[in-house]
Amino acid sequence: MPFVNHGSGNQTFWVELGGRGMDTAWCYDTDNQASIGSAVRALPHVGRSELFITSKIPCCPSDYYSYGTQECARAGVDLNSTEKEIEANLKQIGVEYVDLLLMHWPCSKIEDTVAVYQAMELALGKGQTRAIGVSNFNASALEALKQKTTIKPAVTQNQYSIGNHFNSYAGNDDETLEFCKKEGITVCAWAPLGHDSGTGSNIFNNSVVLAVAEKHAKSVAQVALRWNTQRGVVPVTGGDNPEHLMEDLDIFSFKLSDDEMSALAAIGRKT
Repeated sequence: MPFVNHGSGNQTFWVELGGRGMDTAWCYDTDNQASIGSAVRALPHVGRSELFITSKIPCCPSDYYSYGTQECARAGVDLNSTEKEIEANLKQIGVEYVDLLLMHWPCSKIEDTVAVYQAMELALGKGQTRAIGVSNFNASALEALKQKTTIKPAVTQNQYSIGNHFNSYAGNDDETLEFCKKEGITVCAWAPLGHDSGTGSNIFNNSVVLAVAEKHAKSVAQVALRWNTQRGVVPVTGGDNPEHLMEDLDIFSFKLSDDEMSALAAIGRKT
């Protein structure tokens, strides 16, 4: 799995610039999913094996958080067949398999969550995906799933950013991160710049982040993404701006000091 993935925007341009990880979901609409398939076909010099495609399927019914509840109410979700949802997902993207298939959120009941995950285990066995995982799971939800299933999730994708890593319910807290490190589960970050989550600090106006960015002659976004990767968290970015995409791919030419990491981690912490 690449250490930087692209979740929305011009996927073909992302791959042309050197990006190899692309992230989508059944809920992101047909055009978003299809843009990944277009990138695969538009650039024949980049083999399918060089690309890493992540997609997500819903777990319904769900009252875990508002987005999942809303998406489960949409027409088109086949609550009776996860297998059909997986097949439809692959068809929308236009590929025979994805590299990582995630459960987008937990169902309301653990029994339903387990049933969806077991269907994902079968998809893994059929070669429809190379790995399976979850999204928006905290430590307790991961432990509960682990106790009732055979294959441990390879990844959990949760909101995670400077200023927004203190919510134990959302699974972006230190306890969940440490649990995942202990269990060998990769943590992937959606909204790694904070603003998409609706709850994170505005890092673009934060004096601490600005000072660190100036010291390293990097953008605020690069500092935020580098902070994630140095914590072992894989960020999912987005956008179409060429300059921004190039910056997203150029986050390994510098390293944040221990003091800088600590100062950035303290932003938004309630005392």
